[in-house]
Amino acid sequence: MTVRIFVDFNRTTSDEQGDRVFVGKEGTWQVESFPFKPHLAPGKTIYLFDGELQVKAIVEFDAVNRSWYARPDWSTRRDLESRADGLQHYADMPAEDRLVALRYETGVLLKVIQGYADLFARIGRDSPESLPKDFMRSVGGLTKAANDVRAIIDLLTTDNG
Repeated sequence: MTVRIFVDFNRTTSDEQGDRVFVGKEGTWQVESFPFKPHLAPGKTIYLFDGELQVKAIVEFDAVNRSWYARPDWSTRRDLESRADGLQHYADMPAEDRLVALRYETGVLLKVIQGYADLFARIGRDSPESLPKDFMRSVGGLTKAANDVRAIIDLLTTDNG
């Protein structure tokens, strides 16, 4: 099973071997609560994604920093309309693996939705005059997340036999 891990591509660094994307630090909730932790193994192929793109990558572990990284293969880059666009590779998984994967995806989306809720609260408190512009951007993000959750629910309820 090739797993898909949500990352922040802004946390990409470069060294003499190319780009590395930060996946998570050992001992933190991002890694410890990650249902695919057994799939985080040096040399393992995974998908990295955010709301805009998905790319295959090879996992690395930095023992000095106790952190997981992945080296993206940019030739496999796929632009996504939404997070749900990249979910189709889960459809052929055994049902129990698909359930674990889609629970993770749903958890990521819930964090996105909570982030927007926090943004609304902060805007309302700190700068209510900027609410219309920021509000519309946030509504767009929430709508996209809701559509992604619908796609996940569709996959969760699909019986592959």
